[in-house]
Amino acid sequence: MIKPASQSVQSVSVPAPVGGWNSRDPMAAMPATDAVALDNWFPTSSDVRIRPGCSSWATGSDGRVESLMTYASGSTTKLFAAAGNKIFDISSGGAMTSPVAYFSTSRIMSENFTTAAGNYLMCCSGVNTPQHYNGTTWAAASITGVTGGSSTLVQPCAFKSRLFFVQSATMSVWYLAVNSIAGAATEFNLGSIFQSGGYIVAMGSWTLDAGRGVDDHAVFVTSRGEVAVYAGSDPTTASGWALVGVYRIGVPIGRNCLVKYAGDLLIICQNGLFPLSSALQSTGIDASQAVTDKIRSTVSRSTILYGSIFGWQTTIYPKENALIMNVPVTSTESHQYVMNGITGAWCRFKGWDASCFAVFLDDLYFGGTDGVWKAWTGTSDAGIDIATDAKQAFLNFGAPSRKKHFKIVKPYIGTNGSIAPGIILNVDFASATRTASARTRNFNSRVF
Repeated sequence: MIKPASQSVQSVSVPAPVGGWNSRDPMAAMPATDAVALDNWFPTSSDVRIRPGCSSWATGSDGRVESLMTYASGSTTKLFAAAGNKIFDISSGGAMTSPVAYFSTSRIMSENFTTAAGNYLMCCSGVNTPQHYNGTTWAAASITGVTGGSSTLVQPCAFKSRLFFVQSATMSVWYLAVNSIAGAATEFNLGSIFQSGGYIVAMGSWTLDAGRGVDDHAVFVTSRGEVAVYAGSDPTTASGWALVGVYRIGVPIGRNCLVKYAGDLLIICQNGLFPLSSALQSTGIDASQAVTDKIRSTVSRSTILYGSIFGWQTTIYPKENALIMNVPVTSTESHQYVMNGITGAWCRFKGWDASCFAVFLDDLYFGGTDGVWKAWTGTSDAGIDIATDAKQAFLNFGAPSRKKHFKIVKPYIGTNGSIAPGIILNVDFASATRTASARTRNFNSRVF
């Protein structure tokens, strides 16, 4: 008769999931510091923290706020919101009752641009004549020479002292004279450069060291996933404007698909959020180069399911070292895939049903149904409790073939001293013979 192995008692310490959300690796191979789910928790280098809340900033919009625009000139800073067919100045918050400008859509793209005459906020919608704000007044931009009219201009982009404009549903961009916000526009047609058809979705400015020092390059992205990169500053001359290359990436998601980040240009496409520099390294896209590599399966599934819904946008929030990718799951509900910019760890926020984000005076704001909210503030979402969910990686505790019977779980949770009477923690272990449950009260420890 074989004598059964003797039982032993062992204490094990499980670290907080500071590695963040991981939807890429199999559960059996996932690091102990990762999490299968991490909703409304923000991972730092030493712990994970319940995400901050939000508070109402501007109310009473006529419809859903779908665009936020910031203006800055010296000591003058403004925050504008577009809802319905109106633009509101919400720099000081409060009721949105006095429109400062009108468009026939609330989906507006904007760019700050400086000339000798002052600083301007240029706004385009693709269906209306562009308008600009000079720090005092809004006015129509007198842009002439555009085939189909200036109302077809959908995205302004400042590049080397010129304003460029993407034209809706075409392969053309248009540009003005140096340091100009009006006048005759010149066409730059990229139809012969791109081989897969489609239309120009977005233009961006990319800072790149191509071997002759750091310089800005113009980037044009098509709806079919091709990217053209140009060097130079004067498209009217061959010596002042040169094609660096044409590259293939995934199909971009939305017109707000580009954002500058850490010396690179990130693009949201079907297979993730990629630094454009990775496109220069090979003829194809290496999925492991995506900023979203650790949550690649979730991002890929989200772009397939929700890619046609308006609201995709990546926002950099320097104050909290956060990169925020807004993911609309319906026309009125959104999630945010959030990365700690220091550690690269991901998590998911729920409860902020945003259509757009903006950073204004170093604080984060988002627009949604009936108003604008100030984000990353307080401990509730405008009075609604923040529900969290976390499932850490499943561990075998160094003995994969042995059954474990957990007698007690002691979680360490840090608080600011103000906490509800009790917190329920349901702690599940893949290798346990039963589920351990613990009720904890009056926490005053610092580590989690």
